[in-house]
Amino acid sequence: MQREGGSAFSISWPGIVAVLLGVRDIKWYKTQKKNLTPEEWTREMECVWTGSTENPIIRDSVLHESSDLSVMEDRGCGKPDVIYVIGYDVSYVDGAKNAMCATAVVKLEKQKGAFRTDRYKKSLVYVFDNPPPREAMMQARQLKETFRRYAAGGSRVYIAIDSWQYGKGVLEDLHKDLGDGLPPLCTVNHEFPELERNGALPVIYAIKATGQGGVTGTHDPDAEMVRYMEIEFEHGNMRLLTQNVYDGVAAYKQAHRIKDDDLNASIAIPYIKTKEMCEQIANLVKKPMGVTIKEQRVSNHIQRDMWSAFKYACRWASKLEYQELAMDFERRGEWEEEFERKGGMKHLDTRGRGLGYRGGNAQR
Repeated sequence: MQREGGSAFSISWPGIVAVLLGVRDIKWYKTQKKNLTPEEWTREMECVWTGSTENPIIRDSVLHESSDLSVMEDRGCGKPDVIYVIGYDVSYVDGAKNAMCATAVVKLEKQKGAFRTDRYKKSLVYVFDNPPPREAMMQARQLKETFRRYAAGGSRVYIAIDSWQYGKGVLEDLHKDLGDGLPPLCTVNHEFPELERNGALPVIYAIKATGQGGVTGTHDPDAEMVRYMEIEFEHGNMRLLTQNVYDGVAAYKQAHRIKDDDLNASIAIPYIKTKEMCEQIANLVKKPMGVTIKEQRVSNHIQRDMWSAFKYACRWASKLEYQELAMDFERRGEWEEEFERKGGMKHLDTRGRGLGYRGGNAQR
């Protein structure tokens, strides 16, 4: 049964219908019945699916197709050709309800194929949120501990952090020696030379996000970030953890040869939070604003902190793509000289814009 109202819909879809339509198999149906209490099983089997029919940020079907990553990563894999970007959405205690800090870890891997070499495969390997500590220093320490876990194996690691308002305090504290055995950090562009210390690692990208697409002095218009996320999801360059918590926990334990069931609760956290983040995304729609767009929540009771952290991490990923992948992709080769000789390059500028091979932003 489907009920529509305004720009949203809800569908009452019993679990057996999911089996009949091939969305789930009969093994899943029986496993749910075996592992859940009668009350939980009834609730799951009579679940209500909700979504937006008007200008969703990411289509529900695309989110579902992207949720195919079974093994989460709570630390770095150690591969030198892998990059991790930690997106962090800052919050603070101000009496507001449900104010949360959020962390999203995105793994970047090079792809093969003629039309994918200029884009990383971006996998959200870990995501969580937590109530904000009372001091910015505590957030900085938690963030550096996350940085340490992913950098310990030898992979490159960056931090993309919201630097407006309270985030500026956390950003400044990351420049300090926090007594954690790690060197102080600084921004990749050395934007705060007065705060930098000797030996600081240039790994922070300070997000200056705004809802106004063309505001002077900001370098991360929200409209650009939203558009980038939409395109990358549609082109299959994004992967999310599976939203099936049981399968995810089982896959992680098998990959790491863990037999202790006492760890199930901690292993399940990123899978549960991925599911919550997808609910946050489903609650967002695109709204026209002058010549650009903005994202807007359908229900203000549903937060978007984990989505914001994910978006921030991918903002820096887009910068790295241009700096490290697209420049190589755009170098002139023999095929381009031949194309130009035949007059085919006259409609393109020096970076090859106009080819339309991706449909995304050619300039960042």
